[in-house]
Parts: sequence; structure tokens; C-alpha cells
Amino acid sequence: MRKTEILTLGDVKVTLRELTVGEVRNMLIDRSEQDVFGYLFFDDITIAELLAMTNLNNDDVDNLSQSELDAVRLKAKELNPHFFALMTRIRAMTPH
Repeated sequence: MRKTEILTLGDVKVTLRELTVGEVRNMLIDRSEQDVFGYLFFDDITIAELLAMTNLNNDDVDNLSQSELDAVRLKAKELNPHFFALMTRIRAMTPH
């Protein structure tokens, strides 16, 4: 059973979930379609990938502060350590 957690940010309740192996595979296939902002905001995850791990949508993200969104990212990292480790390995293989 996949893990889930609820993170409360003021009045906003964010449900975070562990990804399935298939969801990770599909995210890697779809990764080239990310927008520049969403791709570069964090160095270890895109906004679209973060949305896939939560119940948030783009409008929700637009209304969060940077520190609130970072709290969501950190909780997502706790629930999905293998995804973040995979992305680190992929970045290491990519020429700079």
C-alpha cells in the first residue's frame, strides 16, 4: 500500500503520496514537456512532478509562498526518496 501524508500549510491541506513505479516511469517519459519555470524552480524536482505527488494544482501552487512550496517538496522527498535519488543519478549522467 502506498504511503500518504497530509501537510497543513495555514488553511491549505496538502495530501502527498508515494509514487508507484509506473508513475515514476511515465514522469520520466513526459519530462521533456515541462515548462521552463516548472523545470528550474527547484534543482531536484519539477513543479509538474511535485504536482503528481500531491493533490495540488497549478493555481494552488501559484498561491503558495516559496517556503510553503519548499515544505511540500521536502515532504515529497521523504515519501519518494528513490525518485529523488534516480533524478540525482540522471543529472550526474547529463553533460553540463
